[in-house]
Amino acid sequence: MIRVVTFDVGGTLIRPYPSVGAIYATAGQRFGLRAAPARLDEAFRNAWERRDRSGRNRPDGREWWRTLVFQVLDEVGFHGARVPCFDACYEAFAHARAWRVFDDVRPTLERLHAMEISLGLISNWDERLPGLLEELELARYFDWLLVSAVEGIQKPDLRLFERACRLAARPATEILHVGDDPEEDLRAARDAGMAGVLVDRAGRHGGQESVRHLGAIVGRVRPDLPAR
Repeated sequence: MIRVVTFDVGGTLIRPYPSVGAIYATAGQRFGLRAAPARLDEAFRNAWERRDRSGRNRPDGREWWRTLVFQVLDEVGFHGARVPCFDACYEAFAHARAWRVFDDVRPTLERLHAMEISLGLISNWDERLPGLLEELELARYFDWLLVSAVEGIQKPDLRLFERACRLAARPATEILHVGDDPEEDLRAARDAGMAGVLVDRAGRHGGQESVRHLGAIVGRVRPDLPAR
């Protein structure tokens, strides 16, 4: 029986709003950044694909992000003060106004709470996450939080899932992990002995292991209850 549900954060519970490029454009405007949000989005995607992403959520992850943002600024031809521009972009993503909670999140968390299911978070993120969750009014739903930058390891490292079992004080067989990444969330959770569900709102993956709506996980926890 599932007694604990753990969640990924980015792409599972929240998303950038309205887009990464739009947030960069607003944050960098006072430093002379004039590139259009769509152009910044394109430059971000290019930089993201080029970078080794293994270092972004470690204790020194700010330096990783600075290098990436500098690459974005170079691609759009920005010649202003890069360091304060980066600082403003980095700070912007620490606050709720840069994010939106998916519509299916709070109703699902409320329903799991009503079922007396313990909830935790396992996230590849940095030191900004706890404060961000407080601003988004999501922190109150969760009993504990594992942040890769704090732990010094990140998904799909199985040690992170083993730490989750210790925090939950439950065996892996009683835990369901929910996330949007097929490797970092679904496969890693199953390799750790947990049940796993892939949140696939866009329908890119399919299969019995994926759900289009977060509320569908209720049926994985209590098969006798209908999803909403």
